[in-house]
Amino acid sequence: MPERIAYRLSEGVATITMDDGKVNVMSTGMLHELDAAFRLAEKDKAIVVLRSGRKGIFSAGFDLKVFAANDPERSLEMVKAGADLALRLMSHPFPTIGIMEDHAFPMGTFLLLACDMRIGRRGKYRMGLNEVAIGISPPGFAIELTRSRVHPAWLSRTVTLGEMFEPDDALAAGFLGPRRVRNRN
Repeated sequence: MPERIAYRLSEGVATITMDDGKVNVMSTGMLHELDAAFRLAEKDKAIVVLRSGRKGIFSAGFDLKVFAANDPERSLEMVKAGADLALRLMSHPFPTIGIMEDHAFPMGTFLLLACDMRIGRRGKYRMGLNEVAIGISPPGFAIELTRSRVHPAWLSRTVTLGEMFEPDDALAAGFLGPRRVRNRN
């Protein structure tokens, strides 16, 4: 695995750890490296634990520099890589567990929402979809993913208002906890 992603397999559990040396920005490259790690976990028939190796951050979300460059092709490529990775996580044939110990900004939150179980520790950190608060529309896949996990009473607070939630509220809203629907025939 490349430097930003560590893959460790032990007794049928693959631990995938993100650490880009900064804030785990979900650039196109990072998303492809995560995808490769999940492909390996699928080949290994492993349960997956996804976590950050950076203290203070799970992920800062998509690479905002790509959006700011006003390059529609690169922006679309990055968002598509994020959507594809979320789908890979949701369709992983073995359980997936996302561990949030620190802040998770939008694409980090989407990765957590795509996991079967999302565990967070208490603390003064937040997760959610703050795109609208910074002038970006949430991608369609992200809205639908959030809709499938987050309680309707909390949905508009994050999708349309950009509200971010600390762990206790994130648990009440459905950001943390088990995935609601799972059918692995």
